[in-house]
Amino acid sequence: MKQLLAIHIFLISIISYSQTNPISNLLPSKELDSIQFSIWDIQTKDMSSPNSKDKEYEKKLATVTLSNKDKDLLITNLLNPKSYNQKRALLYHYNLIFDLYKNDAISAIVKISTLTGNITIDNKITGQYSKNNCTVQFGKVLLSLLKEYNFSDYLNTSDLIGISDNTNDKH
Repeated sequence: MKQLLAIHIFLISIISYSQTNPISNLLPSKELDSIQFSIWDIQTKDMSSPNSKDKEYEKKLATVTLSNKDKDLLITNLLNPKSYNQKRALLYHYNLIFDLYKNDAISAIVKISTLTGNITIDNKITGQYSKNNCTVQFGKVLLSLLKEYNFSDYLNTSDLIGISDNTNDKH
């Protein structure tokens, strides 16, 4: 019985650790070649209506390369612990994608849902990842990037509830 309990605690600690990788270990903040920012129209089964023909689909709406100034702004905010609130919504609807390039290859992918505020950072080199939720402070940065690159035209106000100050998170 003690062995079973010890194994159970060990497995829980491994699973918990995989969810709490320090962001600084996941992002190649120095010497990034570029960051590609894309906006997607996503529908999952959870979001589809009963009568819809297409239950699931993904459609890329636009892509742009961030300027050096915006690249630095994004990385600075991704590395800031105040950008996250340790929450997690159940829907996995990611419509903002940031592909981080280093040495002409994708080294990390940051996926963000404007609907839920969920954020997943996936290091493609190490296989480590982090799942979290954006604070309103970080949401303001995302909203400014949407506006800067004319991506806000693709979304309506209700699509932004996860990253705007309409949420319950007032950090």
